[in-house]
Amino acid sequence: MKRGVRNMRSLFLAENRKVKIANSRLRLKLETIALMLFCLAALMIVLPSVSNAAWTTEAVDAPKLFSGLSERALAIDGFNQPHIVYGSDNLYYAHFDGTQWQYDVVDSSEQRVLNASIAVDSTDKVHISYYDDTNSDLKYATNASGSWQTVTVDSTLNVGEFPSIVIDSKDRKSGRVGKECRSRWSP
Repeated sequence: MKRGVRNMRSLFLAENRKVKIANSRLRLKLETIALMLFCLAALMIVLPSVSNAAWTTEAVDAPKLFSGLSERALAIDGFNQPHIVYGSDNLYYAHFDGTQWQYDVVDSSEQRVLNASIAVDSTDKVHISYYDDTNSDLKYATNASGSWQTVTVDSTLNVGEFPSIVIDSKDRKSGRVGKECRSRWSP
């Protein structure tokens, strides 16, 4: 009789263990489903506000009449405000200060400006590389000193037609020029 009770007890304990494991798995599945439902509810709350955010289009520098307007370049500063550089007969710069657009003529020398590139450093100072098509020069401009300063980086042959400028996390500037970016320069 004792042997039969022991076997029954062993069977009961084994079944009890199986039930606990099944309950544990069920609880894990229910927790996963609850987390998924929570995430879904959060997305249903957040996505409509994001999807309703519309792009707006506005004229930045509408009064000017450009002939032969070159490519434009855009950079975003630390306050998520846009900075735009563009050229034609001069090198132009516009930025949004949070309230309205501000405009500067960066370089008004007699030239045709092409292929400007722009970068904003960690102190929100602007750095621009551009090609002076009239004189075949690679040029650099910055407002790091508080006012616009321009320099000719290279004037040998026909260099700098397709410049780009980047600023790393330590505010070091470097640039590349050429269709295949074979040349490097540092202002």
